[in-house]
Amino acid sequence: MEPIKSYTIHFSYEITEDAIKFPLQADVTVMADNSYVIDNIRHSGKTSGTLIPPVSLVKQKESWIYTHSKKETALSLAIGRAIDNQEWSSPPAKKM
Repeated sequence: MEPIKSYTIHFSYEITEDAIKFPLQADVTVMADNSYVIDNIRHSGKTSGTLIPPVSLVKQKESWIYTHSKKETALSLAIGRAIDNQEWSSPPAKKM
């Protein structure tokens, strides 16, 4: 599948609710099948130093789930909210 656009998102990931929050950023590539590949997940403000392996998500109704397991986690929701915010508040992203 070919990517159709890409951009960078910023989000916070909470380890336990209201306890520890990590400001992160990641690169998002929107694929032709409407899935999202999120990679280079790193500390906010850094250009490298990947902390988490790439993930692939898809939006199903109002939930963000992993494409393979079809499960939702705190991480998938945090990334999904950041994607929603980026796509609702920005002009169209650069086409690839």
